[in-house]
Amino acid sequence: SFNFDKEFFLIGNLSQLRTHSTAVAYLQIKGAGTHGDIATKGFGVKISNAAMYGESYGIARGTVDLSKTLDIANRECIQLIIHHIPGTSITWYIYGSQAGQITNTDHIPSGVQFATRLVLSIEDGVGSTENIMLVLMQSKIWQEL
Repeated sequence: SFNFDKEFFLIGNLSQLRTHSTAVAYLQIKGAGTHGDIATKGFGVKISNAAMYGESYGIARGTVDLSKTLDIANRECIQLIIHHIPGTSITWYIYGSQAGQITNTDHIPSGVQFATRLVLSIEDGVGSTENIMLVLMQSKIWQEL
């Protein structure tokens, strides 16, 4: 289980190898093991055609453009930090600089979520024949006691 009433950090290095215009990759902490846009309590990152978005869900889904496009050709590996402050905000940092923030409380998860999972997934669109890979390296998860 995961207590969204506690402060939380997810820190790691994230890279995507290859992309396709119809492929969407996700890194999410959420209350379901299924892939796709976040639709249960949680938060994460969505990568659509190498463009990055923050996403979170409390009682509704919220997204923020992180104004970052991964350099797939050069196998860019970014340092990513997601910081959840209960009832206040979820902030995404790329290379140590704030890239986006959600403060709408409808979009910030709260309470205890049972069967919470760290999910890395890729939805490969119609006509895509690429071998797409999403990699999370040296990850650390910290939650307030």
